Amino acid sequence: MNKMEFNKQLAYALTCRSLGKFQKASDLLDQLANALLYKDNHPEKTLDDCLFITKSFRKYGRENAAMLSAGVRFDRELAFTVDYKQELLELLPAPVTTDDNTILIDKIFSLIAVIRNNKKILSALQKNCSAQYINRIMKKDKNLSSLHAAKLKKFYQLYNKLF
Repeated sequence: MNKMEFNKQLAYALTCRSLGKFQKASDLLDQLANALLYKDNHPEKTLDDCLFITKSFRKYGRENAAMLSAGVRFDRELAFTVDYKQELLELLPAPVTTDDNTILIDKIFSLIAVIRNNKKILSALQKNCSAQYINRIMKKDKNLSSLHAAKLKKFYQLYNKLF
């Protein structure tokens, strides 16, 4: 692990601290901490490479550099990423286990057709009525009795442009 530049910057930061230049020492130590965080997320890189990379992040600002170094942005983007196909499979009344998208699309459009044909449910979904009210309406319709109101509301919110 080549860490010559890292050690130089650490020595310079400690020197600045001993001379009373606390702001400069703090900035240098922040850069070193960012390099260590980046190294933790990218073990294939050397410590000096990580330091160089994290210094280039500084043009985005101090807080953004820290987030980029830690990989927080990447982790947060993964947390917000939604697998729409999986989400949709959970919303459909009958579980679809095949990877065939045509079956999935057929089930979506059949569910949309059932909702369009039932004016009470469509109206309740458009008005964002309570799940209890929608459940009472769905019990009367044998095509929708296998659904739950919460799932149906979520389905409608995801695909309301198709109605």
